Amino acid sequence: MTFEEIRPFISGAVGAIVTLGLMKLWSRFVPASYGYKDADRLWRENRWRIWIANTIAFSSILLGIAVYWLGYFPKNDWRGFGLGFGAMAFFPIAWLFISSIHLGLRRTKESFVAYSISQKTPSILLYGIIVLASGLGFAATISTIKNPPTANQPVDTTP
Repeated sequence: MTFEEIRPFISGAVGAIVTLGLMKLWSRFVPASYGYKDADRLWRENRWRIWIANTIAFSSILLGIAVYWLGYFPKNDWRGFGLGFGAMAFFPIAWLFISSIHLGLRRTKESFVAYSISQKTPSILLYGIIVLASGLGFAATISTIKNPPTANQPVDTTP
């Protein structure tokens, strides 16, 4: 085997080790409670919202892959990734908000904290990434509206 053949395995192993280290480092910043409710109670009260939010996020990833697979975007167009990643970030949060706002602002905040707990990610990091990814999705949406892809667009391969 050449180095070029095993490089993806090495890269994957290094990525996994870095991810595990970051998870260990960040675990102390994951909220353990909100107000008088502990993490377990928050999760139990919001588990169906979280399940639907995760389903929406996974479906958005599949949609992002499908736009390339179906040929809507050329393989080198960033907008398909932007649409999928932006939708993966924005729509689950929109769902959490819409599904809990009728219960009041406190319960809405609890659902966001419960989502952060379920993702095992510090709230400030999770929602910071969501804001950035939503911005990417917004930019991809505007770009796609202004310059829609056409079937069999020529791909510029000049260096």
